[in-house]
Amino acid sequence: VARLGGDEFVLLLGDLESHAVFERVLDEVRKPVRLRGEDVSVSASVGVTLYPEDHSDADTLLRHADQAMYLAKQRGRDCVQLFDAGVELSLQAKQELLRRLAQAPEAREFVLHSQPKAAMLQGRPIGVEALVRWQHPGRGMLAPGEFLPTIEGSELEVELGEWVIRSALQQIDSWRALGLDLPVAV
Repeated sequence: VARLGGDEFVLLLGDLESHAVFERVLDEVRKPVRLRGEDVSVSASVGVTLYPEDHSDADTLLRHADQAMYLAKQRGRDCVQLFDAGVELSLQAKQELLRRLAQAPEAREFVLHSQPKAAMLQGRPIGVEALVRWQHPGRGMLAPGEFLPTIEGSELEVELGEWVIRSALQQIDSWRALGLDLPVAV
C-alpha cells in the first residue's frame, strides 16, 4: 500500500484468484471508524488495471489505474472500475481529434455552407441556414456531428461559434450588395 498524495492510494496485489478482493477492499473502507466519540465513514472510487493483461510499464499501469478510477467517480463513486483498453484508445482518439481541431481555424479548414429554405408553393427562397463543415485534409468534408460533440464545452466551441457568426454576417453583406435580402439562421 502506498499513498500517492492527497486522497489517492495504490494497492499492489499479487496472485489474485478473483476480482472479489476489490469489493472486500471497498467493504473495509466503508466500515465506520470511531473518531473523537463519533462514527465517521468514507467511501472510495477504485480504479484497477491488471498485469500482465495490461502489459505496460509501471508508470503506464499507474496511469491506467488512475483513468479507471476517474471513470468509477463518473459512475457515481463508491465502486470499482476495471481499466478498459478500448476506452483508452477512444480517449486517445478524442485527444488527437481535439489537437487536430485546434489547428483547423488557423489552417482555414472550417467552411460555411448555406442551405436555402424555400416556400415550395410559391417557388421562392425564404431564407438560408448557415451550416459549418470541416474540410479535413485527410478525411474530406466532415459534417458537424463528426466534430462538434468533441469540442462541446471547450474554448474552441466558442471560437468556432464566433467564426460561424462572423462568416454568416459577411455572407449576408455580400448578398445584400447583390440585392438579395434573406434572413439567415445560424
